[in-house]
Amino acid sequence: MVTPGLQASLYPQQNTFKLTRPDLEEVIAWKEGKFRFGKTNIKNIMRQMARWYDMNVIYAGNVDEVQFEGILSRKAAAAQLLEAIAATGDVHFKIEGNNVTVFPGKGE
Repeated sequence: MVTPGLQASLYPQQNTFKLTRPDLEEVIAWKEGKFRFGKTNIKNIMRQMARWYDMNVIYAGNVDEVQFEGILSRKAAAAQLLEAIAATGDVHFKIEGNNVTVFPGKGE
């Protein structure tokens, strides 16, 4: 039974689902016009940005261990948000039209 404060995730391959207690501030941040990340993997961040900004994300290199924490405005342009994330030095991006390539580490 799912009760308030819990989130159910379906895993069809295993024919099961899992109940978790998500970070509610992160889950409802869209209502405030923000992206809110609490030690969130870059792939999860890019998946959210891809949906919001209608862009394709390509990964060039291993970024599986890269995580971020922070709050970004959904009103900002995608390029501004990518620039803010790249300023950490953990990843960098190449933008070509609607395609964004994510690279590990600092750019040139």
